[in-house]
Amino acid sequence: MKPEIFCMDLSVRAVRVLAHEGILSLSQIDAMTDRELLRLPGLGRLTLLEIRAAAKVFAQDEGSFCQGICTGYCERHKAECEVEWCKGAEKEAEWRRQEQERIATERERLGRLEEESRRKQERLEEESRRPISVVYVQGK
Repeated sequence: MKPEIFCMDLSVRAVRVLAHEGILSLSQIDAMTDRELLRLPGLGRLTLLEIRAAAKVFAQDEGSFCQGICTGYCERHKAECEVEWCKGAEKEAEWRRQEQERIATERERLGRLEEESRRKQERLEEESRRPISVVYVQGK
């Protein structure tokens, strides 16, 4: 039977990172915390979001829809994949649209945070270059 990660709708990056670490099943992914997954080399926040979303979809569909990738390889899903392909394609399109929107929103948020951080850093550098002026007030 083909490992579940190959039946999930994951990017090549996500599959390579998981496979390299020996994580081949949904149960292994579910057993790991986000922090543990983020410690894997080559796996960042966006890939983590992708993996969690794909795992959720795969679990909800109980593997019945695997985008036809496993047809002929994954005996458990072979017949279901062939029958469910049309419904699955619609689900996949909707899921991809929602994920793309969510990822775009996350990228925008991260961009704003990076810009804000850059501005703060520039302000601090500018303030550190200003000469310090000391004013003495003579008492009466």
